[in-house]
Amino acid sequence: MANYGLAIQERREFVGYRTQSDLARAVHGLSDRGSLPEDLQTFSQQWLANLEGDRTGETIGSARPRMIRALAYMLKWSAAEFYEAVGVSIGAVPHYDDPAQARQKRDTSAGSNGWHAPEAPVVIPGALIQAAEEYGGAPELAALREPRWQHYLAKLHYRSRPTTPADWLTVFVALKDRFDPPQVKSGPFNS
Repeated sequence: MANYGLAIQERREFVGYRTQSDLARAVHGLSDRGSLPEDLQTFSQQWLANLEGDRTGETIGSARPRMIRALAYMLKWSAAEFYEAVGVSIGAVPHYDDPAQARQKRDTSAGSNGWHAPEAPVVIPGALIQAAEEYGGAPELAALREPRWQHYLAKLHYRSRPTTPADWLTVFVALKDRFDPPQVKSGPFNS
């Protein structure tokens, strides 16, 4: 059984818009910031009141497609969910009927919101430090004493991690003519 306007009102409250005005202001705010998909159109509190008062589906069924899809978008409903709850077919809802866009739009990770965790401090293994001290005196192995090489070697992923100074020397010799590690950023953990 279709719930028409009552389903819209219940969903509005469930999603967190206490009043019709709250939802109308929110859709206008998205539009003002350029965050409302361009194929959707804003709506007013009065328009929403008319829909929520609809008990036959006639008003909802005759609503402008871009506005009714904007309503579904704001209520976080796909077209199928809207039809199931409200009883009126509305066509595709951006970001909710295209799974790739939905994942992109709903990304609320810390990184997507501008937060970045500092890099974990690099711990230089004692055997690598020993290798630098024992073998780094030779001119062709002097780079082994450079912090950039020690950080680079310590951060690599190994099938079998070097455990002795000779193991570290072997890895360094195999890589020294193939790679040029970047300089180490100075900081409290990179000294």
